[in-house]
Amino acid sequence: METNQTELEQFKNGLFILGTNFGELAQLMIQELEGFSPANGKYFDLLDKNNEKIEVKFSRAKKKLPVLCKSNAIELCTKTASNSIILTEDDATKEAFDCNIQQIKHSEFNTLYYGIFLKIKL
Repeated sequence: METNQTELEQFKNGLFILGTNFGELAQLMIQELEGFSPANGKYFDLLDKNNEKIEVKFSRAKKKLPVLCKSNAIELCTKTASNSIILTEDDATKEAFDCNIQQIKHSEFNTLYYGIFLKIKL
């Protein structure tokens, strides 16, 4: 499939605003890259060729925001609504950032794929 520059930029921006499907997208990417199979259980994501359990956890790097309080609530919501809080690789080496990774049940899988998406310029 041929992708033009505009579609690529739309895809990259979409990665950072995609809701609950974000984890599924990362899982599909790892599945395709590594040749894994979909899991047949609910406590892990994929299976490798030896039926080892694989868990996939990815997050998006976002600028660390100040603590939310009454005096800054509207400003923080406004900033969060734009892509201005998304970090580039260069930003991530210079300032603090947050990533949201949850529900890692280490007893339920053999291998963890942990990743962080940063915005890049092409």
